[in-house]
Formats: sequence, structure tokens, C-alpha cells
Amino acid sequence: MLIASKKANELLTEIWDGSIPVNPIKIANSLNINVYKSHEIDSLIECSVEDVEKSITIKPNESITSKIFYVAHSLGHLLLGHINDTLGTIKDQKYSFSSGAKSIEKEAKKFALTLLMPANHLKKQRFK
Repeated sequence: MLIASKKANELLTEIWDGSIPVNPIKIANSLNINVYKSHEIDSLIECSVEDVEKSITIKPNESITSKIFYVAHSLGHLLLGHINDTLGTIKDQKYSFSSGAKSIEKEAKKFALTLLMPANHLKKQRFK
């Protein structure tokens, strides 16, 4: 789990513009990861790699807060190497986010939480 937090903090340092809320779609786009909306997927969210194109697909009817979390979570899958560099797909369902989820789901969740709630920024804001 430390790797997930470290990777998210590195990404915040390298790419994040400092605005709150953190915009994972903007971060994905800056990494050349396309984010699509589609009613056609059979899961809550899909992240995939095909040749060199990395993409995240979300259902458009999810709430804005769910979309933000799901994109950050999928970024975790992509950046933590949960998918082969040339081909692969992860399809997350509601149970993927439960406490009994597989370790890669827990890592992606930790990555998303670290990315969306940047500790250093929150510590600075606490006493304002």
C-alpha cells in the first residue's frame, strides 16, 4: 500500500496544479490517458491498454463524486502496473470496492484516496 501512496504523491508533485478538488480527468489527460463516457460498458468503469493507448471508460449516469473516484481508482490500476503495458482490461464492479476486495483493488483504492485528498495541502489548510 505504501507504493500506491508514494506513486500518487509523486504524481501530485509532478502534475497537479494545486487546485481543489483534484481533477483526476485532467491528470489522466496530461498523461495521455483518454477518459470516455459510455452506456455500452458492462461494468461501473473500465480501464484498458490496447497497443500504446491507455483509456478509462465510465458510465455517464454515475454521480459526479463517483466519477471522480472511479477515474482516480482506474489511474491507480494503470500507473501501478495492474494491467499489461500492451494489452489488458480491468472492469470494476460495485463489489470491487468492498472490504473483501483483491489486493490490486485495495492498492488502486489507496492510490485514489491519496490522489484525491493530498495530505500536505490539507495539513496547510487546517489552520487557516
